[in-house]
Amino acid sequence: MMSEILFENKLTIEEIEHTSETINITVKSKEKGAFCSKCGAYSNNTHSKYIRKVLDMPMIDKKTILFIISRRFYCKNSKCVQVAFSEQFDDIAGKYNRKTGRLTNYLVKFSLSQSANSLTRLFNELIPISSSTFLRIAHNHEIEPNYTSTTIGLDDFSFKRGVTFGTLVCDLATNKPIDLIESRELEPVSNHLKNYTNASLVSRDRSTTYASAINNALPDAIHVADRFHVIHNLMEASSDFLKTYIGKGVKFDIVDTNKIQFNDEIVISNSKLNKAHIIDKVKELHKNGMAIRQICREVYLSRNTVRKYINLDDLENTYAITHVKKYDLYHNEIIKLLKLGKTYSQIATEFKEKGLSYSYSSIAKYCNYIKKNNDGQIKDIKAKRLISRYTFLKYFWDSKKITTLKEKELLDESLVKYPHLSEIKVAVSGFSEIFKNKSVSLLNEWLNFHENSNIKQIKSFVNGVRKDYQSVKNCVIYSYNNGVLEGNVNRLKMIKRTMYGRAGFHLLRQKVLFNIN
Repeated sequence: MMSEILFENKLTIEEIEHTSETINITVKSKEKGAFCSKCGAYSNNTHSKYIRKVLDMPMIDKKTILFIISRRFYCKNSKCVQVAFSEQFDDIAGKYNRKTGRLTNYLVKFSLSQSANSLTRLFNELIPISSSTFLRIAHNHEIEPNYTSTTIGLDDFSFKRGVTFGTLVCDLATNKPIDLIESRELEPVSNHLKNYTNASLVSRDRSTTYASAINNALPDAIHVADRFHVIHNLMEASSDFLKTYIGKGVKFDIVDTNKIQFNDEIVISNSKLNKAHIIDKVKELHKNGMAIRQICREVYLSRNTVRKYINLDDLENTYAITHVKKYDLYHNEIIKLLKLGKTYSQIATEFKEKGLSYSYSSIAKYCNYIKKNNDGQIKDIKAKRLISRYTFLKYFWDSKKITTLKEKELLDESLVKYPHLSEIKVAVSGFSEIFKNKSVSLLNEWLNFHENSNIKQIKSFVNGVRKDYQSVKNCVIYSYNNGVLEGNVNRLKMIKRTMYGRAGFHLLRQKVLFNIN
């Protein structure tokens, strides 16, 4: 029964030895003879016996070892070059294998999905295998790419940043990688793409190398430029212009009512004022004859708290004792320094010069405490607010991102102060409408309108789109993009990091193409 379950009646169990750490199973073949590995002649004339030690799948949390009694037979074919041969157990463990086939198949999915070093630590007790063995298992497992995809995408990745690059090919229908190319040069990519005879659509970035490779290998395929790269190119062109036009951004003088002129004493905090207001409200409602339960619902307090507030005479008794902070001794001096416009760092330096070794963080915390609890007269102080060039582009692309009236006023003021900002706004917002409406006619109108732009960066972008017009037009029409490839490139980077630099392109390809599902 056991041999039927464990070995499908191909082996007979001779003995089972059970220890605290291992299960040792001694087995032998049910056959009386075997076939010669050279000439194929059958023989049952035994020459000798030996024992093969093979690691098997663990059982009941213990390491399992098979001791296979293997026989050697004399070859009965007198013309055979081999005098004696060993019987083989290919269904259990192949020639020279030290692991059973089922154990190797089980370990494949781990060796291709995790690092070899981590697997060695994980399986150390039940399956004691070295990291090199896990790498060897991964290398020996061949994965055949599926070249039947009709919609594919191309994107590059770096083996060594800025030095060597490869190309990732993904199936846009299944969102899974198909293959890796060990280069992003024209000839290797063209030769590889010839395998995709069914491909009718290819998504790519704005690379002219990929465009030429697709034309060479798949002349009838539809090119679709990646939307992100097209939009990013426009944003880069606009940002380059704004960098020379407005620098980091536009500064505005605004009134900041949060900055205060400090008094020399700290008065009651806002939290205390709020509590005093609630107590007065509770007393007033009770005085007007409102029931305690109704007061609870009105002010969102418990009945015990409401009763306590009704009978309360002294507000200060509701607060815990305030302990004196170490900086309270220098409170007035700190306020004077703040009035002089000293920064927290400068205040900390002055304290150190006086022999007080207080840290910057503690001084900053106390200064913030003073600002929060000081109820002095508000003073209008003019402060600078910067709207960066990236903020302008964000607003130009989507006007809904302007959430306040103040922001809209500042933007309108900027457009009046810097006339060329209006031209950038027209270009960016107009390009946004093309993709929102998926309109080729709007794309043509936009190109015609901006091809003679006074801004050379916008004009250069228009010329680039003209050269790659068909793929940009298709990215407006079709929903395909390189988002899937960007995600798989991130996965590829993670895999590279788990490999600890021990393997090359072949193993990287194996790990990327392997899908545990």
